[in-house]
Amino acid sequence: SRSFSDIVRKTIDNDISTKWRLKTLSEKLNLSEVTIRKKLENENTNFYRILLDARMQKAARLVLDSDTHINKVSYAVGMSSVSYFIKLFSDYYGLTPKQFHLKYKHRNTGEKAAFMLYN
Repeated sequence: SRSFSDIVRKTIDNDISTKWRLKTLSEKLNLSEVTIRKKLENENTNFYRILLDARMQKAARLVLDSDTHINKVSYAVGMSSVSYFIKLFSDYYGLTPKQFHLKYKHRNTGEKAAFMLYN
């Protein structure tokens, strides 16, 4: 059976461009914020970690798969502040989106797929 964190992740992934808040998720899943927090704590994670992972993994795919302008990538993952998005991306991957694109865009498809699976 799927874990609760998997359900949360899938819910976020299905509508990644939403400006997600715990309240939004609570309404979507018809559960209280406290219940969501506790269920995720039991799985040693939290809403913001899952949200960050979902956003950064989607952003990495957008940065690699196309020459999409960084503003569009930022909005596509639900972040209206481009500078804050770049900071989060840099903290998460250790590279700016531009550096990330330059480093990984020429890799073969298998390497890209492996990167996506393990990061």
